[in-house]
Amino acid sequence: SDLYFVDVLGEVRRGALSHVDLLDKLSTCCRPLNVEDGILPTKIFTHRVDVDSINTKELESLSGSSSVYHARDSGDASILDSSCPAPRVVHLKVGAQVMLTRNISSRKGLVNGSRGVVEKISSTGLPYVRFASQTSDESVLIQRELWNIHVGSRVVATRTQVPLVLVYAITVHKSQGMSLDKVEISLERAFETGMAYVALS
Repeated sequence: SDLYFVDVLGEVRRGALSHVDLLDKLSTCCRPLNVEDGILPTKIFTHRVDVDSINTKELESLSGSSSVYHARDSGDASILDSSCPAPRVVHLKVGAQVMLTRNISSRKGLVNGSRGVVEKISSTGLPYVRFASQTSDESVLIQRELWNIHVGSRVVATRTQVPLVLVYAITVHKSQGMSLDKVEISLERAFETGMAYVALS
């Protein structure tokens, strides 16, 4: 609904803006973000090394011990690591900023890309998460989910894992197609055509 921003995106996509014009137009996006709900803006970076560094540092800064979730895999491990959105190992703590990696309930607003904070770990070891997309403050118990990796019509690998990743920071590549409610974007090391457009859109 923001026609000014839509126009800016169109100009970025066509490469019709100088760097100075782009900074001027994007200055309208630079405003304080409300974090009263405890869910921080996600930082978007161009390089994986920056993302991993921030996620690790932020998790380590939280008190308490980590809950570690190892995937239950079958089939070709290399295909799973390259094609499955769920990582092989997930480290979480109470207070960790997380994002869903699959649709759980679109009716409740629990979809791929929904961001939240871990509120507690259940007696069975599974996390309770309060999401920004929810209309209530009630946290949701996140169960393990099954991913099937297909080659044609044949299932070649499966992974069962909690559908969560740390989301203090993500890469531009991972952000593609997501609708994120609060972000901080760094494009100073962009290295690929279209990277700025993907991050901004």
